[in-house]
Amino acid sequence: MLKLYRSDWQNTASFVEAVAELESIIALIDATRETTETDQSGPVTEKKTIKEMLIDKAFEILSQLSALAAKNKDEVLQGKVNYTKSDLQIMRQSLLTSTCKSTVKTGRDNLVSLGIYNVTSIDLDTLENLNTSFESRLPNYRVSVSGRKAENANLHAFIKSGMNLVKEQISRMMVRYESLKPTFYAAYLNAIIVVDYGTRHEKVENSVTDPNKPTP
Repeated sequence: MLKLYRSDWQNTASFVEAVAELESIIALIDATRETTETDQSGPVTEKKTIKEMLIDKAFEILSQLSALAAKNKDEVLQGKVNYTKSDLQIMRQSLLTSTCKSTVKTGRDNLVSLGIYNVTSIDLDTLENLNTSFESRLPNYRVSVSGRKAENANLHAFIKSGMNLVKEQISRMMVRYESLKPTFYAAYLNAIIVVDYGTRHEKVENSVTDPNKPTP
């Protein structure tokens, strides 16, 4: 729905950032569900997909850090982030995960300076989450039962994060659109209808969260 009405919010930077974060959370949910809802005897495909996403995100951030290092003539920083995409692709899996952890730390240490490169804490959180998801699929980390339990915990956390983002940011930003873009506003209210199945044998109820109403 948000993509359908992109023209109504695409010029509002805070809205654009929130939607980008929501999309990254959805990608993590989809990747995690693929593991928890399919036969665990065949995890190769999903691990490959997550690895590709991990490398793409890591290289994106490393490139901006490298540009920052070059701008400041910071040889120490350049030494930490001087990786090509091919370097990441041919790394041993354990080295890749440790490199990504280091990249997250370096990014957070330089977060203020990275602002002009449009790298935010959201990008670093996304890289960290992808790395955690990939690491959990490595042979020396995965135990069938405990691994699935961890993935279910991750899935729950990602879903909660997405719901909080919708409730605490996007729904609140939508208030101004009630008069500015009433069609968009109405479509949003319809899209966030929550179906509460409750307990077994209870009647299904629909409730609409109106951004104008204070949170209970």
